[in-house]
Amino acid sequence: MDRFGLLCRNIYEKKKITQRELAAAMDLSLGTCNHMIRDALADGLIALDPQTGEYSLLKKGVELLQKYRVNSAVILAAGFGSRFVPLTFETPKGLLEVFGERMIERQISQLHGYHHRGGVSEGEI
Repeated sequence: MDRFGLLCRNIYEKKKITQRELAAAMDLSLGTCNHMIRDALADGLIALDPQTGEYSLLKKGVELLQKYRVNSAVILAAGFGSRFVPLTFETPKGLLEVFGERMIERQISQLHGYHHRGGVSEGEI
């Protein structure tokens, strides 16, 4: 992901983020971050509400993030669950129940929920 993609993602995840927090999250100097924000504002990727200090993504910023969107997932369900011995002697780790729900079913349902928010639509086990 390029720098402007990271900037847009950080603003998407936390609208009321300071330049100092952005610089730390992107591992940039405060001056470089300030420069990027100024460029992103000029390019129409983000907007800043001067009253609240909140950033918002504009349509162009959302379009920039679309090319980085995750739409498929692979769940690796193999191997021996050595930390769950003796539970895994007869049952694979993914089929163990935790709070009444199988571990693999929980992962699938979390991905399914993410899909309804515009994320993963395909999966492989």
